[in-house]
Amino acid sequence: MKPYCLVAQTYPHMAANCRRVAASEWLEPICTRDGAGAMRLMKERGAPLVLIADVSLPHVDGLALVKEFRRLAGAAAAPALLTAASAGLRS
Repeated sequence: MKPYCLVAQTYPHMAANCRRVAASEWLEPICTRDGAGAMRLMKERGAPLVLIADVSLPHVDGLALVKEFRRLAGAAAAPALLTAASAGLRS
């Protein structure tokens, strides 16, 4: 099985960007739109080589997802990136 990058992003445009980056690094991008789906994928496939997640995912937030990711065998030192949409923020 090809090493994979788990992309958990609520917004399709963010997921598309993350998919492109993962594919350019020879990783299979596996995408989900919520934290519960990401947890399920990690249980089925094992730890991804890289995790990219939105902080404010529905069902299970990005911080809880990273905690679970770190518990998986082989993921203690693997990169985890958290993203946050800022479209609604104003200064």
